[in-house]
Amino acid sequence: MEALIDLLLDWVARNTPYETAAMPHPAVVELSPELLTREFYSGIASLMPEDGVDERLNALFAVTDGPHGTI
Repeated sequence: MEALIDLLLDWVARNTPYETAAMPHPAVVELSPELLTREFYSGIASLMPEDGVDERLNALFAVTDGPHGTI
């Protein structure tokens, strides 16, 4: 997972004005599609899909979770 984060940060550095060389890695937590959907819709459960899975969701980033955010 560390190598993937390194690649993503490198892409950000090359394609945006952001400097990522000294940026600490966020925590990475793997969730099932159901749990990812539930996390996304936690404040608006009435909008959650009936089957409990939003196929459009691939990942979430929570900047305030953990010391350096959580993906």
